[in-house]
Amino acid sequence: MRAYAILETQITTHFLSTHYDLVVGYTWPGGDDVFDYDAPKARTSLVGPRLTRLISQMSPIISSLDVMTHSMGAHVIFKALQQPGIRIRHHFATASAVDNEALEQGERYHHSSNACDVNFVFHSKNDAVLRFGYRTLEWDRALGHSGPENPAGTRDNVKIINCKRVIHRHGGYKYSGPVFQFIQSALNEANPGQLPKFTQLND
Repeated sequence: MRAYAILETQITTHFLSTHYDLVVGYTWPGGDDVFDYDAPKARTSLVGPRLTRLISQMSPIISSLDVMTHSMGAHVIFKALQQPGIRIRHHFATASAVDNEALEQGERYHHSSNACDVNFVFHSKNDAVLRFGYRTLEWDRALGHSGPENPAGTRDNVKIINCKRVIHRHGGYKYSGPVFQFIQSALNEANPGQLPKFTQLND
C-alpha cells in the first residue's frame, strides 16, 4: 500500500486527479530486486483474470478508462485488451516486463495496442531487474528496458518515452517528477495521438 500512497501523492502534486472522476489502485506483491523476478511472475498469472473481469465490467458503463501499469502489470493489461468489448483510452506502461517485440506487427500483443487510443511505453536501460532478471529467465529483452526492438513495426498510437536519464532502478517511476509531468502534459493535449513517436525525458 506504500506504493499506492506514493502514487496518490504524485497524482495530487501534478493535478492528474482533475482529469478523472475516480482513481483506483490494484496491487499485488512484486519486487525491486534483480532476484525478485520469478515470484511476481507467478502471482501475475493468478491476479490477471481478476483484473480482466474488473475492466470488462467497467468498460460498458464509463465514458473513458486510463490505465497505468508497472512491470508485469503490462502483461495483464495487454492480455485483457485481447478480449472482445474491452477498450481503454490511455495506457501508461512503465518498466514493462514483456518482450520488446510484443507490440510489433505479427507479435503477441500487436492487436492489443489497437484496443487502446494511445499506448505510452516508458523504458530505461538503467533498470537492472529487467536488464538481468528478465533477460536471464526469458532469454529476451524487455519492452521496459529498451523500448520496442523495431519501433517501425508498432502502430502509430504507440509512443515511446526514453527515461534512462531520470530512472535508475526498476521501481523508480513512481518517484519521478519528469514521468508524471509528461503524463500531465499528455492528458492536457487535445489529441495525444498526435504526440511525437519518441520522447526523451530529462531532469
